[in-house]
Amino acid sequence: MAQFAMQRQQTVDVFRALTIVLMIGVNDLAGVTGIPGWMQHAAADAGYMTLADLVFPAFLYIVGMSAYLSQSISAAKSSRWQRTVQTTRRSAVLVLLGVLMVNADSGYDAGRMWLPIHLWNVLLYLAIAGIWLDWPALSGRPRVIMRSLASLLLLLLCASYVGQDGGTILRPQWWGILGLIGWAAWLANLVLIWLSRRGLYLFVLALICSVLWATLTRWLPSGTGVLEQMNLLTHTQIVLMGAASAAWLIRLPTVATARTTDALALQAIVLVLMVGITCYYFPISKIRATPSWGWISAAACWLAYLGLERTIKLNWLTRPVALLLPAARHSLLLYLLPYLGFHLLRALGGGWPQWCLQADVAMLITLGYMALLFVIVAQLDKRGWQLRI
Repeated sequence: MAQFAMQRQQTVDVFRALTIVLMIGVNDLAGVTGIPGWMQHAAADAGYMTLADLVFPAFLYIVGMSAYLSQSISAAKSSRWQRTVQTTRRSAVLVLLGVLMVNADSGYDAGRMWLPIHLWNVLLYLAIAGIWLDWPALSGRPRVIMRSLASLLLLLLCASYVGQDGGTILRPQWWGILGLIGWAAWLANLVLIWLSRRGLYLFVLALICSVLWATLTRWLPSGTGVLEQMNLLTHTQIVLMGAASAAWLIRLPTVATARTTDALALQAIVLVLMVGITCYYFPISKIRATPSWGWISAAACWLAYLGLERTIKLNWLTRPVALLLPAARHSLLLYLLPYLGFHLLRALGGGWPQWCLQADVAMLITLGYMALLFVIVAQLDKRGWQLRI
């Protein structure tokens, strides 16, 4: 049973790695001309979703599965309050990183900034590395000094920021991808810590998130600050469904029995019903984070997990799976590295010529870039370096 559970956890890791690969690809190809429609985000009122619209919820889903596994293991090692403090700290760091990245991308007044924005960004990511990157060769007093200097650099960068309104305080124009993940992960982890880790209860709470979204978006006046945060309910719903799926799938018997078949059939029926009901009442929209988008995403991720689990059992995939595992262990670092590379290139005065922004060429460049990132992350993994938050 333990070996079977370990195999299922490996499937979660591979799922995370493939998701971050897709996320890098979608981000890197944004703005390139001639990209197929399924690689682009659908408009807010399009009424459908594309593969690109599944990348973010897939990451939320994996956050939920990982949270379930983590809380199940740590429950026997630490108290609820200790785990609450830990998850609050981690989520707060993700929210902070999200807000920093949003403000670094837009909302600044380039003419009044002390530093060129691309250099400001390079220093920002170096400060993040100095604070949260664990360097095995650096310990004791040198590590304290490095983190202190990196923290001072981060504070100076924040103080030097000038917004378009003339303000010098970085504001959450929106929370950013990492910030949205941070909020949803925090709420879901609190549920796992204080309420329940049983799949049925997690599913009911995910359903309550959808009901709350529908109720509040209907009755709250448009333009209110609270209404703008309702997207977090759907994001939390997806994380909770990821946790529920982990509770249902990873604890199934090791052999194909009637109970296994019945459990999978019941989950499929529940997901199909929720997709059908929410699609009837709500339009599909990633931008607006409608419940229909959330439940379609949860169902797609559930199917993807089952498909991956069966595929990974094939012996000839052992080597590709091993190559993906470093990306799974360093998903946050792999997410941040392309931003550092982009701003470093621009800070040095470089950029891509126009012919490189055509679809075929751009996709080849993106594949090569992802291969390079995988090599870098694999080398960092071999040396024990890790971004710890």
